[in-house]
Amino acid sequence: MNTEPVVLSVSAAAALAICFHISIIPHEIDFKIKRLLGLYVASIAGLYYLLHRETVTNPGTVTVLSATVFNAALTASILIHRMFLHRAGKFPGPFMARVSKFYSVFLSVKKMQYHKEVEQLHRKYGDFVRTGPREVSVIRASAVQTIYGAQSTCSRAPFYSQVADHPNCSLHASRDRVYHNLRRRAWDRGFSTAMLKDYEPRMGALTDLLIAQLRSRVGTPVDITTWSNYYSFDVMGDVGFGKSWGMLESGKLHKAINELHAAMALLGYIGQVPWLSRLLMELPAATKALKGFQDWCWKQMEEKKKAVAQFRPIEAFCWLAVETPSFGPWGARAVDSWVSVLPVRNLSAATRLFGRVEVLDKPRDLITWLLTDSKLDTKLPSQAINEDSRLIIIAGSDTTASTLAHAFYFLAKYPGAYKKLQNVLDAAFPGGDAEFSNATACGLKFLEGVIFETLRLKPAVPGGMLRMTPPEGLTIDEVYIPGDVVVSVPTHSIQRDERYYEKASEFIPERWMDEKAHMVKDKRAFIPFSKGTFGCVGKNLALMELRMVLAKVALNFELEFAEGENGSRIEEETKDTFTLTVTPLFVIFKEREK
Repeated sequence: MNTEPVVLSVSAAAALAICFHISIIPHEIDFKIKRLLGLYVASIAGLYYLLHRETVTNPGTVTVLSATVFNAALTASILIHRMFLHRAGKFPGPFMARVSKFYSVFLSVKKMQYHKEVEQLHRKYGDFVRTGPREVSVIRASAVQTIYGAQSTCSRAPFYSQVADHPNCSLHASRDRVYHNLRRRAWDRGFSTAMLKDYEPRMGALTDLLIAQLRSRVGTPVDITTWSNYYSFDVMGDVGFGKSWGMLESGKLHKAINELHAAMALLGYIGQVPWLSRLLMELPAATKALKGFQDWCWKQMEEKKKAVAQFRPIEAFCWLAVETPSFGPWGARAVDSWVSVLPVRNLSAATRLFGRVEVLDKPRDLITWLLTDSKLDTKLPSQAINEDSRLIIIAGSDTTASTLAHAFYFLAKYPGAYKKLQNVLDAAFPGGDAEFSNATACGLKFLEGVIFETLRLKPAVPGGMLRMTPPEGLTIDEVYIPGDVVVSVPTHSIQRDERYYEKASEFIPERWMDEKAHMVKDKRAFIPFSKGTFGCVGKNLALMELRMVLAKVALNFELEFAEGENGSRIEEETKDTFTLTVTPLFVIFKEREK
């Protein structure tokens, strides 16, 4: 047997593997895996063809041997680089975290509480921990502004591209700062102060429906986690899409919530390895739950697109009929006939109807704002706006539901705090919940303290928001972090750090009031909504929801744990699936004695 072709093939495979690794080190290849696998398979097939054509003995054996050597050399090169030569190599951390991000997957699947695992790593290794081959977690208040602030030079990390690439992604997944700012314009308008005033009475009607449902269950165990989901989901249906999903009314779980939680569970398992997540998304059998939720969200968006498109010619007719003198009284009568059959609140252009209906000079829901944004109306890819529908539902319902459930947990656990909240609300709204207004509630410091303390101890997104350092790197205090390293500040951990909060593990709403302000040593360490350019755009809407529900419930009911419930499950079994998926919490509501 002539061994020369064998030696040549094997040597070339080893050299090619090392050269390939060196060539990809400066580049982000996370979402080119599919193409690279295709190239790999094609190369193996090509090698077999060449060997066969050259009449090499046992070309199949030589091909397999060459592929094996290539794989071994590539693996060895990657391991040596990550363990000894990597730019993030100076940071301490578990050995396996230096080798592979699959170590984070291992930590995630243990109990689905990755944020607590990261907290333990910081206790062991310090403020800077290497949690992946090129990933560093930082638990210092001074890092917040540098990594997340408006002037930060960091960009979003590859994690955000695991669903779709620019420009086909949602606002939340947009990694291009300029493009993100352009798209955020419509979102900011949809969550403006003026729009919040428009949303308030509609949100109030849904809150009253929640109160009615709780009243019908007085004295019996209520799973407040489930009802928090019903409420936040219905609110986002109204505010986001201008429609109701009817869960508060029916008291039944919409299938979309199950699909949402299944999709988020998948993200909790494999989201730590974005390229794997993207790869699995292209395998329908592996991501049935994710595709089910995605398809449902996209369907809601497509229905909304059709509705908005149908309104535009009608709006033009209304303008013509009302504003053109020659139409006279006939125009007004025609407009009246149109208005009588239209869902008026969804009209998106200014429509003056001589006082017959209210003046509608803006959209009445967030999606219409996005669809009618003049700067993006003809430029935004269809997939991008469809992805925004999923963002609205996840960010607008899942996170609020988690915070509500945890707020009720703390108020049931600390009855003194609940009683104090009732006293504050009684003084502010002596006529009961019918007098509630968000403007007044904003000034109630103890109510704000309850909300902030819940957000501090149980942030809806407990892990750190991942960012990529700029090519030149950055410095946090005295520590330099090289460029193209993924960094984050773990929200759950830093908000429970004794360096920044006195009695950091205790629920003390008064720490957010003047009387105990010293208990918050550094407000930079409070980041439940993140900060800066990529911060939560719906923050003020979420706070209004929380104020309204907590206030109206406290004004109407006494609250306590149901028999056999002590809240331990919500501490031990709530899962980190990027957002928190909260376990059932059973409480008892009782009518207040007036």
